[in-house]
Amino acid sequence: MWCAGRSTIIVPNRRTYKLLNIFTCSERNRALLVIPRGVFHAVQNIGQTEAMVISLPTRLDDHADPDKYRLPIKNDLIPFAFDDGPGW
Repeated sequence: MWCAGRSTIIVPNRRTYKLLNIFTCSERNRALLVIPRGVFHAVQNIGQTEAMVISLPTRLDDHADPDKYRLPIKNDLIPFAFDDGPGW
């Protein structure tokens, strides 16, 4: 995952979802994150301008057997609350 603009990326710890890794990236603080398969993650634009995030999957989408799952923004599994605003 690569981002431009100013974004926060939240990635729960693989062993326990109670611990969070929170990364902030921007055009001056670029980041390349490798998020393991099966790990939920979220991205929020925290800048004043548009942000761009590029996801580079390792395999093509298989619509019959999807590997992408969504949780509601507010959920009990991941202890993080975004500022009120639009969801996905």
